[in-house]
Amino acid sequence: MLNNYLRPKKAEALCRLYEKPLERKENQQVWRGAGTILPSLDHRNRSMGNKGGVVDEQGKFVGLSAINDECRAYPVDGIGGVMDQRVVYCGYFPMHWGHFLTEVVCRLWYALDHDDEVEKYIFTVRPGFETKMHENMRSFFDALGILEKVELTSKPAAYREIIVPELCYKTFEYDSDAYLRMFDKVKENLLAAASEKTEKYEKIFLSRSRFLKKSGKTEAGTELLDDFFSRNGYQIIYPEEYSLAGLTCLLHKAKECATTEGTISHNILFAPEILSVVIVEREAWLNTYQIGLNRLRPWQITHVDAHYSLYPTEMGFGPYLIAFTKEFQQFATDRGFEPPSPEFVGEAYLRRCFHTYMSAYFEQHGYQWKMSGITADADYLYESYESGCAVFGPYLRREKPFKISQYFQPHYWRKMLGRMRRGES
Repeated sequence: MLNNYLRPKKAEALCRLYEKPLERKENQQVWRGAGTILPSLDHRNRSMGNKGGVVDEQGKFVGLSAINDECRAYPVDGIGGVMDQRVVYCGYFPMHWGHFLTEVVCRLWYALDHDDEVEKYIFTVRPGFETKMHENMRSFFDALGILEKVELTSKPAAYREIIVPELCYKTFEYDSDAYLRMFDKVKENLLAAASEKTEKYEKIFLSRSRFLKKSGKTEAGTELLDDFFSRNGYQIIYPEEYSLAGLTCLLHKAKECATTEGTISHNILFAPEILSVVIVEREAWLNTYQIGLNRLRPWQITHVDAHYSLYPTEMGFGPYLIAFTKEFQQFATDRGFEPPSPEFVGEAYLRRCFHTYMSAYFEQHGYQWKMSGITADADYLYESYESGCAVFGPYLRREKPFKISQYFQPHYWRKMLGRMRRGES
């Protein structure tokens, strides 16, 4: 079941995505033969890399090994001899939890029924990342029963036999029972490994606030979300402080889970089908990765616009300005929830968040107008920017100061005197 508290055009775009027909692909293809694994070379413009894959003995590129249309063969020297091993090529491995769940693991369906014939599962990484696997990723492989066979490499290598399974899931292209079966097995083993003493909360909110303080990333307004959900009976959970087994156990004991959209919301893959999920939207873009995952199980999903977007940015890159928007207010009213504490809804708080957002935007992007890729979704994106400008227009138009240094600029004094003459605040 889908509910949404989004701005009108964004709500329409969301419904179109939920209604879009998708292929259910079963009986995934498999290529096997002697060949060479070529690591991805260029990661600047593709989160999953480009170039690279698998070539056969004649040097012909194996199409099934491609992640995108830029993956291809390239010349290499000095590979050495052929390793006498049967391995599974699993693709490029970025050290990012969201991409891990939606792309990295998508060839591992092969392990469900054929692990006994495999000696290694080979992932390619950037040079220097061979030993940087995050603990949750190790836990996933362990729960799937293949951790000791996983190998990360940044160097080309030839093998007696390479198995290339087709991806069992591609966002908004197709899904499969194999992808779901894989997560079912992982969940089952994680729950078996979790301590019986794991806390039980009926309502949980997965918070990013502590993670953001450690990482230095900017999301202005996260304390508003912690305050709001805490006031309304949700236990605030910081996922990075839990093992993957512990987090999975929390999700299975809860009836409701709220979370911001993004990588953190991808964790519903470890949740039971009966869970009710509130996804707090923190940016103008609709996160197609998350919407694709939402369609996999019969979760009750509610989307809530709780942000102001003032400048275009690429999806997932921020910065973000979270606020108690009118859509968020309507959600709270309909649920019978208390609003956030007064300190998080007044103009002073909004001004502080605006200052944080503006400083972060210009530090990250300078004065670039980040419009690449915006055309197809321009209607609902501009709707979001217009909503933000309606609230922060006086600051954006340089009618009001928001930084201390601006109070010493004659321009703002003239504006202030003009407002006083007109009787404006």
